[in-house]
Amino acid sequence: MLVDIIRSFREKNMRRLGQRLQDLHSIVMGPVSERHAQAAVLAHLPALAPNVADVEVLLSQLDRIGTTSGEYWETVRDARTQGRLEDPTDDYLRLIETDFVVRARSGNQVFLAAVEISTTVDNKDVDRVLKSASLATRVFGLTAVPLVSGPSIRPTTLLYAEREGVGFVRVKPEERDPEEADNQEVGRASPH
Repeated sequence: MLVDIIRSFREKNMRRLGQRLQDLHSIVMGPVSERHAQAAVLAHLPALAPNVADVEVLLSQLDRIGTTSGEYWETVRDARTQGRLEDPTDDYLRLIETDFVVRARSGNQVFLAAVEISTTVDNKDVDRVLKSASLATRVFGLTAVPLVSGPSIRPTTLLYAEREGVGFVRVKPEERDPEEADNQEVGRASPH
């Protein structure tokens, strides 16, 4: 029994350590530009459905810090307080930790796209976005298309994503956020 507790504790801490190392790798190697990933996903929407119109970003990492208002947040909060989530804590966290959620219209059909963004997309990103899309479908009453986005994806993950019905939107790694480039230009010393 004590051995099982120690093993469980060790496994949990190893998962946390793995996530911390992945976060550190993103910081050192440079995170995927959120704006470029959003632009790539928005450009990809017409491939999902013809005549896409009325595209609206409902949730974005760019807006998430300090923002707890708006239609997305209110709908998710209502679902939590009204008991429409199977696991009120985990499901709520998954919905608010989704990297990017878009609502769009194709003809008379309105749909959502739930997106996870990563430097290297792996199976965990696919699993997270599948859960996000499933929850968003239930909470918003609209079909939610699961997408992953980033400069690269592991080959086995691509097969897994395709099998699970998750789309992959590639972001070119050499693309940089124009705002980031401007900030770096300002910080450079003059050649004179």
